[in-house]
Amino acid sequence: MTEFAKYKRNYAIERAYELTKLAIENNMITPSSDPKETALKVYEFLDNLTEKLIIDSDK
Repeated sequence: MTEFAKYKRNYAIERAYELTKLAIENNMITPSSDPKETALKVYEFLDNLTEKLIIDSDK
């Protein structure tokens, strides 16, 4: 993996973490006592957000 690819990956991970943190703080995601369930909620949230961003950018 090139240095640029590593940078892009790390940047994406940092942004996903920040978005997830904001979503939890704003009650858009409710953490569960089961980490797998919380991870699934986070994945779905980020997937929906990405889909909305793609649709909005096509307008």
